[in-house]
Amino acid sequence: MGSLSSAAEHAGGGARKYQNPAVGDLLISTLSQNASNRDQLRQYIGDLAAQKEEESAVLDQEAQRCRGVVNRQTGPAKKAAPAKPPAKNPEDKP
Repeated sequence: MGSLSSAAEHAGGGARKYQNPAVGDLLISTLSQNASNRDQLRQYIGDLAAQKEEESAVLDQEAQRCRGVVNRQTGPAKKAAPAKPPAKNPEDKP
């Protein structure tokens, strides 16, 4: 967002210098008026990111707890018996 604001300010300066100075002033004044909205949006995005981080941590803790409960209920994992080869059919001849 900062680079967009900077680019718009440069465009306003260019418009003031090379085109109509009133248009450049209007663009710069509009950017100034929106500064508080931009700051509020930046704050909201930061708060939202922090909230999502907290939710993710809670979900991870709950998943760890559930895995522990499941492991205690089922006990340690048992190794599967090796698979036996299929029985040969006496009718099959090499």
